[in-house]
Amino acid sequence: MPILAEISQRSFFIWERDFNTAAERKNWRDLPRLAVSISDYNRMREMAGMEPILLADNEFFVHLDYEMDMETFGEALGSGSRAIRLDDGTILNLSEPAVHNEPLGQYLFHSDDSILVFPDFVCQNLHLACTCYYANTKEVIPYGLCGTISDEISAAFQDRYEYLFDRYETKYQSDKNYLSFIGPIRFRTQEQNDAALTATSMRLLGIYSGIVFFIICMTVLALHLTTDTISQRAQYRTLFQIGTDRQEITKMVSRQSAIYFFLPCAAALFVALLLIASFMVRYGYKVFAYIGSVGFRFGVLIPCLLILVILACYYGAAIYIIKKDLENAF
Repeated sequence: MPILAEISQRSFFIWERDFNTAAERKNWRDLPRLAVSISDYNRMREMAGMEPILLADNEFFVHLDYEMDMETFGEALGSGSRAIRLDDGTILNLSEPAVHNEPLGQYLFHSDDSILVFPDFVCQNLHLACTCYYANTKEVIPYGLCGTISDEISAAFQDRYEYLFDRYETKYQSDKNYLSFIGPIRFRTQEQNDAALTATSMRLLGIYSGIVFFIICMTVLALHLTTDTISQRAQYRTLFQIGTDRQEITKMVSRQSAIYFFLPCAAALFVALLLIASFMVRYGYKVFAYIGSVGFRFGVLIPCLLILVILACYYGAAIYIIKKDLENAF
């Protein structure tokens, strides 16, 4: 597969005390935040079609995961220290802007959805933590080949570094928290298709479930109004005999049916809008990160339109049956 651009991005432990084993940590999940050099970081930005970031020799900044809330993180960062001291005495000050969150992939982070970006000469004195390989291919990799290529890469890596597997794989294979030397191998085609499939499946399942329950409710309501009209023929006939116009009786029944049909739906729509608004306030940044504003609008508008169409059909059918029954009653 022809390669257009590539980089072996290296991440480093910030302090020597961060280089420890799971047995030395209070919680094995408490993995330290890592650092990346500005040259590797800008190379990744260039491969993603973004402009590079300038960084002074005595500064650093934080790159945050795209789905994280920038405001909350910025407030927490503003109340803390604006400089860090490394083991060799180097002091780095937080630059302005202090935080960037352009989408560069989840695998840039080690544990907590953020990574520090240091000058190159600073990273040369730090301990290497891991290396990630990124590549832009000249052609889109077919989805069907992603699994095959992943297996080939894993096999080639194990053959090349067989001494590491011989030394550590047997030693730690009984540890349930053991992670292999080679991490997940992902492809953009695979990520996009899997995300689209998951989002579409969840959306269709939600729409299908909601429509089924809505149809059941509308059917019960329509049957209830129709049977009430049939059972109250005598009362309507009495109103007609004492001088009430037939059209007035029909309007009265139509207004009553409209209240039964539309009032619960209006209340449900109002509550749904409140829930959507509160959800967007709390998790809106994740919605825009995963599906975007256009996808979110379609995800809300399409079910609403389907509900309105079904509601109109049931209401129209119920009113038609009721009018026919009233005509037979007079």
